[in-house]
Amino acid sequence: MEEQITIEQFIQILEDAKKDYNKFYDKGVKAASTRLRKKVQTVDKLIKQMRKQIMVHKKSIKKG
Repeated sequence: MEEQITIEQFIQILEDAKKDYNKFYDKGVKAASTRLRKKVQTVDKLIKQMRKQIMVHKKSIKKG
């Protein structure tokens, strides 16, 4: 099974992305846009994995 995706992973990636976001939009650093797009893509990929994990876990929970 895949490694469990955590909210903390999203927070860390988004905190890193925020730095590049500010560099790109506030300071006009073009190189930051590439890093920002990559981090956003990573978050998108992790979200899809997490959705699958949630559904698998939901199905494994016994009705009680």
